[in-house]
Amino acid sequence: MLQEFVKTLSSRIKEEREFIVSDCTGKKWDECVRKRFWEVLIKLFCQNFKVSEECAREYIYVEGHNRIPANRRGYAFFGSKMYPDAAIISSEFSIAIELDHGKTGSKIRNALAKASFSVILGWYDCAIVLFFVDPPKSADDFHIGKIEERILEIYKKYFNTILYLI
Repeated sequence: MLQEFVKTLSSRIKEEREFIVSDCTGKKWDECVRKRFWEVLIKLFCQNFKVSEECAREYIYVEGHNRIPANRRGYAFFGSKMYPDAAIISSEFSIAIELDHGKTGSKIRNALAKASFSVILGWYDCAIVLFFVDPPKSADDFHIGKIEERILEIYKKYFNTILYLI
């Protein structure tokens, strides 16, 4: 049931995009977006599973709001700890969530690589990147051709990591 929730998460986050990113210009983007993402994710989780926020906090983690448990914060890799912006963790399934934004393909590539390390290092079953495309660009502006599709398929197959342009 948790995996089904995760499968619908990107479309539900797209519906909440304006709330999540509004008024984050000029502020520290990560902190601003994580706060609103936390609010949306908790709301969606509580609605979906018909549980209280207190119960949802046992599964939903977003840096700065319900810190990812120490045993899920990953190993030091090249001297730096690798852990996601958010996570959904249960005894059966765990997913790392990387939140990022920008207007360029290089930002997308970096977000994909970073997210995949959550799986590669062994702490999560899968990872998703929720990449918020900064105006004036939109998701449609990123050409996803045969090469991009092949690379995204490699990330999905070998690193269990999926990209969503929001």
